[in-house]
Amino acid sequence: MVVPFVVIQNQNSMSAFFTLDRNKAREDWKIARNSFRRSASNASRPLAVDKLDLRFRALGWQEVSGNFGKQLCKRLTRQWSRSICFDVEAPLLEALPYNSNITFVDDRRLENFGNDYSFAGYKKTLATRLGEMSWKPEKASVVCEKSDKSPHRSCTAAIPIMGHLVAVWSVWDTERETAEQMAKRQGLVIVALMKYGLGSTEDFRTLQSLARKLKKPSGTPIDAPER
Repeated sequence: MVVPFVVIQNQNSMSAFFTLDRNKAREDWKIARNSFRRSASNASRPLAVDKLDLRFRALGWQEVSGNFGKQLCKRLTRQWSRSICFDVEAPLLEALPYNSNITFVDDRRLENFGNDYSFAGYKKTLATRLGEMSWKPEKASVVCEKSDKSPHRSCTAAIPIMGHLVAVWSVWDTERETAEQMAKRQGLVIVALMKYGLGSTEDFRTLQSLARKLKKPSGTPIDAPER
């Protein structure tokens, strides 16, 4: 997989953490981040990982991004990444999952999800949901559950792409499509992104064409429903 470093979630932010020594924790994280970047920068010897959390978004369009965001966009080497960097309405962003959060995982390492929950108040962990799915190449599977505290279903979608590579993301019901319909549509986009955008070579024309056909239905809310 060839991805911009900036889309790899845990390599760009420490997220929430607890420590008695914040300075040491930050320094340890920076050392680990820089080591990862060096190890993953050699195309002839790609780094093997069991799980990769990616977030695709327009980094250069907001005023708060300032000159940094604009300069970052210019450094991106692939057309698909440049196409979404300045445009929140880019076809690819319109077709990808909400907030464009996707986890790529080795299906032999589902325990990497540990005790992660999709949303608070639901009983099944992500690992449990994934374990209940039936894997079919390039076919999205969905597992949902309801909570006594919410009228909405909490749903996890996954799709096997090639070999042991699986993509995992969240879906939900809207007025325009069910969680299952959303998963089917977005699953096709994710497979196309992997084949034509994140592989060893890029075919942006094909990816862009498919993204235009698979954009979210007109009128679909931008935000995910409250859980």
